[in-house]
Amino acid sequence: MIPLTVMVFGIAESIIETEPEDGFVIGGIFGLFATFVFVESLKRTHGRNIVIMGLLFAFGSLMTSLYPIFRGEIAELSPYAALGVLSFSFLAFFSYYKIIFSERFFKTIPQATIETPELRGVHLESPEGFENLKESLKDYPVLAFMRGLNSPEGWTTYKFSTIEGENVIYPTDLYRITDFVFRYLTEAKNKGVKGVVVLEGLEFLRVYNDFKAVAKMIASVRDYVLSYEGALIVVLDEKAWDEKELNTLKRMLL
Repeated sequence: MIPLTVMVFGIAESIIETEPEDGFVIGGIFGLFATFVFVESLKRTHGRNIVIMGLLFAFGSLMTSLYPIFRGEIAELSPYAALGVLSFSFLAFFSYYKIIFSERFFKTIPQATIETPELRGVHLESPEGFENLKESLKDYPVLAFMRGLNSPEGWTTYKFSTIEGENVIYPTDLYRITDFVFRYLTEAKNKGVKGVVVLEGLEFLRVYNDFKAVAKMIASVRDYVLSYEGALIVVLDEKAWDEKELNTLKRMLL
């Protein structure tokens, strides 16, 4: 997205200006800024791979800005310049491939000794009932979003919190939940296993969001899970909800 934006920006600038050099310089500077934002927003979920890709994008943006200065030298070294561009393109493509196809949620495929859970569809559980269910899923690669309860070591767990940290989701970033669920279920389908998603701490999310926003997120997660024939476990403390909102959630989920 960033290289395409820089390219379009440079073309537009070259059309407006008599001399297109300004387009290269400004486009390169914009690319550096956009790369920084890109890496910062994704490094928590993609780690080293996104940092490497960002460095490649930053280098490409820097070369774009410097092109007007070294245009003559590049023309004289055209065969080597072409080889450099080809190598850079290959590295950029490889880093993109690593991000798209790298394992994120399933570090290992469940072995035959691990029984696939019989769970299917949506299940509403109290915090107490969830503790028993959690024991039966402790060895399965579950994707969990939690606030107050602990999760087994083998799960991929994201915590709702207002304090930044690893695998932390800020309570107003509801879009990240649906994004993670979609990618998790897609990966589960590709590996031929059932996706199991746990949502706990919705009462905490309700404090920071209006009910419609939370309900919309839950409905999206439910639709994803059902379309991928997975299982969704929603942990609700019914005493913490307004009766009208609680009934709406139940109708929406069950």
